[in-house]
Amino acid sequence: MDAVAQLADRLTEWSERLLVKGLAKTDAKDVDELHALCDEARELDMGFLALLLEQLAEAGARYVRDSRADVEELVHRYFYLCQYVSMAETGAEENQP
Repeated sequence: MDAVAQLADRLTEWSERLLVKGLAKTDAKDVDELHALCDEARELDMGFLALLLEQLAEAGARYVRDSRADVEELVHRYFYLCQYVSMAETGAEENQP
């Protein structure tokens, strides 16, 4: 499995785990994992994915810092990332021989 597919798998695992846990229960560990995934995306020269991860990490960090913060931005960024990963996985499957 190539590095891009591994990253997509890790993103899927992270997003499914967070969805089961509940987006409103996002914590600092989740944000740290996003930063690590963002760094990995940058290493793979996946700038747009890195940007999405960075924006989600920022929204998560704001939510963790301020318990009164609205979860709406976090949810929006989360589903935007999920949609991107889903489209990337579909595209990768279509390009396989």
